[in-house]
Formats: sequence, C-alpha cells, structure tokens
Amino acid sequence: EVQAVSNGYNLNFFAGFENAAPPASCVSGITLANPPTRPTDIPLAASLQNSEEAHVVVGVAERMMDWAGYQLWEGGTLCIEAGTRLSPLLSTGLFSVLIGSIKGLAFPDLVAPLAIGLRPQTPPDVTIGAGTEEDPIIQVDLEALELDFYVWSTERYVRMMTFRGDLHIALDLQFTDTGEIVPVIQEIGATNTSVFDSELLTEDPAALASAVNGVLPLIKSFAGGLIPTINLGELLGDTLPVGLDLGPDTLRQVIEGDDRFLGVFVDLALPT
Repeated sequence: EVQAVSNGYNLNFFAGFENAAPPASCVSGITLANPPTRPTDIPLAASLQNSEEAHVVVGVAERMMDWAGYQLWEGGTLCIEAGTRLSPLLSTGLFSVLIGSIKGLAFPDLVAPLAIGLRPQTPPDVTIGAGTEEDPIIQVDLEALELDFYVWSTERYVRMMTFRGDLHIALDLQFTDTGEIVPVIQEIGATNTSVFDSELLTEDPAALASAVNGVLPLIKSFAGGLIPTINLGELLGDTLPVGLDLGPDTLRQVIEGDDRFLGVFVDLALPT
C-alpha cells in the first residue's frame, strides 16, 4: 500500500517466514505442547506508520520474531556444532581445571580438542527490550536447551556428557562508521541446570552442572563468533544510490497495545 504524505510517500507492506521443508532430524522427535501458529492479526504500530523521525522506518513485531524463531528451530538451523576451530578455548586444557577427569578421556594426548553440539528442545522465545543496560534491545530464551560435550579420543569424538538448562541471551546491535552492524552478546546465563549421560566422568552430575555454569562467561566470548557481522555496503552493493546513516537511536522498542515491535529508524545520506 502506497500513501502520499506531505513530505513524501509511505510504503506499507507485510512480510513473514515459512519453513516449507520437513522438520530437521535433530528436532523431528520433539512434540511441543503448544506449537506456535503464524500470526496474522498484528496491526503495525501507528507510531511506525506515521513516523517523521527518519527517512526509512521499519517495524518487526515480537510475535513475528517468535514465529521466525520457530521456523528456524523446526528447520534445524539452531542445531549448531562448535569446536576448536571456532575458539582455541574449547580444549581439555581449559575444562580440565574444573572437570579433572576429562584428562583420562583424552587419548593419546592429555590435551585434546573439545566440541559442543547445541540441541534446543523448544523454539526460542524473543523479547524486545527497552534498549538499556538493564533491559537489552533483544533477549532470547531457550528452555531446556541441551548441550552435548565431546572430547577427541582415539581419533574420534566421544560424547562425555549432556548439559541441560534454560538459557537466557541478551543481545545488542552496534553500528560502526563504515556501515557495519555488529551483534554483541551482552549477557548469557542458564537456570534449572542439570547434567546426564556423564558416566565416563568421575564427577557428580550436580558438580558438572555447576562447572559448566562457571564457564558460561567464557562460552559467551566465542559464541559471538557464531553471529556474523552484517556489512550493509557489501549487502546492498550498488543497488542504492544513497548511503545510510545509522546511529545509537536506529533501533528502538515500540509498543502498540499488547504488541512490541523492534523499530528501525534509518536516515538516508549522500554516498561517501
């Protein structure tokens, strides 16, 4: 829909997400008690429709982000494996400080690579925050997330334990002068934690769960590597004859009734 206004035009459109492929093998055996349905009743916030605060204004509904997260979850996109190539911290050298019996599994070397496999048991729940330090702009909760820990032993990876917990991640999106969008993990933590299938280790499962909680701040440091930096210049190429002016107020929380939106406010600028 195109609307003429006093100083330009409003171009209103809606977009959505749909996974046409069958569920991925890592989630195909999971039955959700209340699977989400595609939202079709989200009115665009009036403050986004009629905003004159920026040249280009985009609103992404929180409920639509939840639906998109469900589609990504069902498609297996969130079933991620990370190893030493992602971060040298993933090795028995670090983890053996907290879990001493790992050394007995690494053979023939005492120091060996580790790998972690993420198996989310539920779709991510997204919350649009106020964009403050206490309430980050994007927050993601993954209930009953399972992390499989593997150690390299006798020329293969061996699963040594599985960690389960409710994971909370807080994200911030920062903008550089060169037009890059840099996702930053501000916070990562887990509650309701437990460890099972740890018979190869001598430590008590409760102690193992506490040890994994202790290294979550370190996991935060390399987990950001899973989220790529977005270079708008490379993404748009020569398709736009103008530049984009991005600043600290580009992303804002917008509330309309019971719905929250991620408001994106962008000014156009002369190309550099």
